[in-house]
Order: sequence, then C-alpha cells, then structure tokens
Amino acid sequence: MSHRVLRWLVPFFLVAAFASNIALLEFPLYRTLLIAQCLGYGGMVAVHVFHIRWKPLYVPYYFMLVNSAIMLGFFKNLLGMQKAAWESTRR
Repeated sequence: MSHRVLRWLVPFFLVAAFASNIALLEFPLYRTLLIAQCLGYGGMVAVHVFHIRWKPLYVPYYFMLVNSAIMLGFFKNLLGMQKAAWESTRR
C-alpha cells in the first residue's frame, strides 16, 4: 500500500487500538496502554484548549490534530455534509 493510503487509514487504526485496549482490560499490559492512550489524548486536548506552547508537544499535537481532521472529514463526506471535490474560482 502506498504511504498516502496508509496515512488516510491512521485515524481508524488509532480507534481500533483504543477499542482493543478497552476489550483487553483484564490484562495489565493493555490496561497500562489504555491509561497511556487516555493521558495522551487528554494531554492533546489540554494543549488545544489551553493553547499550551511547549515545543516537545508540537509533534504529538500536530499528529492528533491531523488525524482528527481526517476522521471528521471522512464522516462529513459520508453523511453528505461536505463535497469530495473543490470548485475553482472565477478569474
């Protein structure tokens, strides 16, 4: 598969990993991974809400922002709320 297709699928892989960790809560490793995921997602929400400007958080924040935008765009397109193609302007 190409890099572009895999890049579009990352948000779905993240949701699958989260759901898998919830389903496997009885095992300590997956419980720890779920806690780490929740802290990471919560941290990125805090960075967005409180406008935290700390350089080590830029890359994970950008990663989460891009993947949430891909997921939002997918569902908007699926529900017919967004066009799949853009229209050029008159010049």
